[in-house]
Amino acid sequence: MFSELPSAQSITGKGSTLSFFQSLKEAKTEYDAKIEDALAARALGGYETTETRTTTNSDDGLISKVTVTKTLAPDTTAAIFWLKNRQSERWRDKPSDSGGSESIAEAMSKLADVLPN
Repeated sequence: MFSELPSAQSITGKGSTLSFFQSLKEAKTEYDAKIEDALAARALGGYETTETRTTTNSDDGLISKVTVTKTLAPDTTAAIFWLKNRQSERWRDKPSDSGGSESIAEAMSKLADVLPN
């Protein structure tokens, strides 16, 4: 993973500390995007295809290829993490004090009205 990062020796050899920090910043941005995509994919679930090759026991040395597609269930923890960080106003653990006059009892009453019996 970090093998793609420029080496400190190659950067400092240029005599510029600024280029070293710029390279780190660019690498961080790239990996942040990759991790964000992976987290979103895990939160949504999907499919994973794997392929295995095996040799049969016969003398002809025949190789068989088996492709298996697995359904990956959405990951609730990843979804919660994503929502808390991307939409913190709606999904934070502790609601902000927005100065609203609605009490918890009123909010629960409204919730009970919309839920099926």
